Amino acid sequence: MRPRNVLVDAFTVLDNRETLGAELLITFDPTPGTWFWAWDRDLREDAPFAAGLDIVYRHQPTSRDAGIAILADGSTIAFGRSPVARDEWETTLRLVGNPTQRLRLFGTAFVGSNQSSGEDDRQIHRFGLDGSVLFDTLLLAAQFHFNDWGPYDYHRVFNLTYPVQLGGDLSYGLKKPVLGAVSTRFGLRGLVRMLDEYSEGLNDRGITEGLKGREYEVGAYAILSL
Repeated sequence: MRPRNVLVDAFTVLDNRETLGAELLITFDPTPGTWFWAWDRDLREDAPFAAGLDIVYRHQPTSRDAGIAILADGSTIAFGRSPVARDEWETTLRLVGNPTQRLRLFGTAFVGSNQSSGEDDRQIHRFGLDGSVLFDTLLLAAQFHFNDWGPYDYHRVFNLTYPVQLGGDLSYGLKKPVLGAVSTRFGLRGLVRMLDEYSEGLNDRGITEGLKGREYEVGAYAILSL
């Protein structure tokens, strides 16, 4: 039978699913005055080295209610089915370091086995690293993602993945960046994506013949705060 969805059934619950979950959270933070799990940890944590390891496992013996998606024209649809019953797990390591007063390092590494939030049964095994180096007002951010979804919500909804995603951003500001605030910065940004049959952007011929593809993007930007 068709799974319940919020568009036609008043009793549905998005992500409603029988789940037995376990989580192990380990944190090393020698300066608890700057709480490691604060939302602006990357720029506030003052410890020479701090880290948090989060391991999550979800046993999911059943499927769930149907999800919804917003299409390019703004219309909303409900999927006709849900992913099959399958367990998920994910491990995330977050790091912050302050080797000197002028140098700050922070980043996140992850690995996991996860399902789409739409209807596709394909379960992906993804891993990656996001890292940043801040020296005075010079900021270098890099991204290395493998077999992961794209950056937007709809990539996970429609299970659109990329074998490799590499990105970099180098910027200079008049003062150190502050999360949640706009400051004057000038920068260069680049992105490379490898495409396969599960990616957005590969044409029908490429999908049919099993071809691979690439996307490149390079840009410069200026953010002015008066």
